[in-house]
Amino acid sequence: LDPIIEAGGRELEWDTSSDYEKNRYMTAWQILAKVSEASNESGASKGGIRALKVALTKVFEDAGSSHGNVSKPILKELHKVAVSSLELEEQGDSLSLHSPDTTAKRCGAWCLLDALTDCGGQKKAAQQQGSFSASKAFKSSSFDSEFLASSWEKLHEMTRGEVSTQSLSSTIITSRQCL
Repeated sequence: LDPIIEAGGRELEWDTSSDYEKNRYMTAWQILAKVSEASNESGASKGGIRALKVALTKVFEDAGSSHGNVSKPILKELHKVAVSSLELEEQGDSLSLHSPDTTAKRCGAWCLLDALTDCGGQKKAAQQQGSFSASKAFKSSSFDSEFLASSWEKLHEMTRGEVSTQSLSSTIITSRQCL
């Protein structure tokens, strides 16, 4: 999660002399995408998603009352990646919606968003003063019903036409998480 938190919604410029930071960032999204895919396979357990929720809860607990310093960058980066990976806004460079990197970022973002929605909702955490509250974090973010509806519509559009089986599968999984 560290590379995603560090990016925090900012425009990223990679050091051209080393691919380390870019690889680190993309690896984080690829791992999240694999967690998403594995937990949605027929007969699969939800262990990967549960582990992600536990990791997120631990990150927020470690941050204590300054959890906003963690949740805000995560939500900003999630929104940026979700928007760019679905081409919801006009951009200078048009991405291939089904390229491996774009697919990994999109699947990973919706997997992380899905896990975030369940964080901080436990009664024990809700009773603690200054603990992370997913509902408060989302209210102050760019994730609104219009964003979610336009994302779902775009995901639904992506399932039409000639799409590889793998792309179709990951798009359907992402659509479920969007709902």
